[in-house]
Formats: sequence, C-alpha cells, structure tokens
Amino acid sequence: MPVADPSGKRESGGPERTERPLVSMTNWMTGVCETNDIRIHYQRTGGSKPPLLLLHGLTGSGACWIPLARVLRRDYDVVMPDARGHGNSSTPSDGYRYEDHAGDVVDQQRRLLGSDEEEVLAQARVRHAHRRSEFVELIVAARLKTRMGAFDVLRPPNPEFRQVVAAICVPVLLVIGDHGVVSIETARELQGLNARLRVEQIQDAGHGVPYDQPERFEAVVRSFLQSVIASPAPGSRGVR
Repeated sequence: MPVADPSGKRESGGPERTERPLVSMTNWMTGVCETNDIRIHYQRTGGSKPPLLLLHGLTGSGACWIPLARVLRRDYDVVMPDARGHGNSSTPSDGYRYEDHAGDVVDQQRRLLGSDEEEVLAQARVRHAHRRSEFVELIVAARLKTRMGAFDVLRPPNPEFRQVVAAICVPVLLVIGDHGVVSIETARELQGLNARLRVEQIQDAGHGVPYDQPERFEAVVRSFLQSVIASPAPGSRGVR
C-alpha cells in the first residue's frame, strides 16, 4: 500500500489520498488511499522517519496494531492499513483468495455479525481474561467490521508455504507462541529453507502473540528492526 504524504496532497500520477488528524492519538493521521478501484483506509503515526508498514490478519484491522505503534512511533512512521473487506476499507466483490477451512470460519463470522457487540465483547472478555481490556475491545471491534467477502481468502487452492518462505529475499522475523498454531519444529524447518529467517518463540502465548504477551512481542520486534537497519542486505541501502 502506498504511504500517503502527510500533507494529504496527491502525488502526480499516483493513487488519490486524503488524510485528517486521528482524534485519539496526538499528531497521528487517518486517511484513505484510492487504488485498484477501491478505498484503503489507514492510520499512521507520521513524522520524518523510516516508514514501517504493519499488516493485520483475517478478521483484524489496522487499529489492532495501535499498542505496538505507540512503542515504535518514536523511531518509525508506522502505517496501519485496513485490508480490503476489513475495518473501514472498501469491500470489492472479488480480489481476496488464499484458503482453507473456509466453511467453519465463514459460518462463525456470519453468526458473529448477527450478534450484539456488547454480547460478543462480554464473551471475549471471559475467553481472554488474561489480555488487556484495550486489546480485547480492538479485536472485537475489528472482527465485527470484517465483511463476509474477505473470507474468500480461505478458499482453495492454497499457496505452498515452504516455497513461499524459501523465495523470500529480505530479512524475516517469525514470532510464535509456545501454545500457538506454528510449532517450534515447523519454525526450525522453515529456518532451514531460508537463512534470512529469524525465529523467536515467546512463552505463555498462543496464536495471538501481540495480545497475549505485548511487552515481549514489542521487544522482539524492536530488536529485529534495529538489526535490519544496522546490517542491510548486500546491494541495498537499508531502511529509508
């Protein structure tokens, strides 16, 4: 996603962007980038710093990254877009894909969309009692804004993840929890396919590592970013 100019002006020949101050965060911005015939909503921290793009997963939104962005904004211009079909971005009729176990997930989301937000929030607070209240509220709000079309990403055929990992030619950080979806054995296997892959396992965390152990996650991410800037890949100019 292109990063918008803080002035809100449109670059010549580029996608249209509009921005306005984000009320809840001093000096942060929220805006819309019009590209590929859709409107991508985003938030960003701004400033003359290296841009850092944070992409959320299925049923999330850019706002779910706000706690991490607070930690990183001193050193980076953090950009947090809502993917198509999520948050406040457009919901085109196609253009999603990626896939697996679509039926169960879609049905669950359909039931959620028919539920009262307070009811869903109350259930989430019980289910994730160990998480900060702010995280639970952000996750629930994002999930209830996820449109059904976004779940097309779960329909076959699936990409072969080992081939994808092996083809990556930039430094990669894979953060997993000790009770998450990706096992440490699988992570080590992927590390063997790509020497640029760094693996960090965080204890007492499940699939939602940033929400289960936010301080540890923030420390790992900051360390990784600093190492990338300090040791740019051969032929590159590092982070700009």
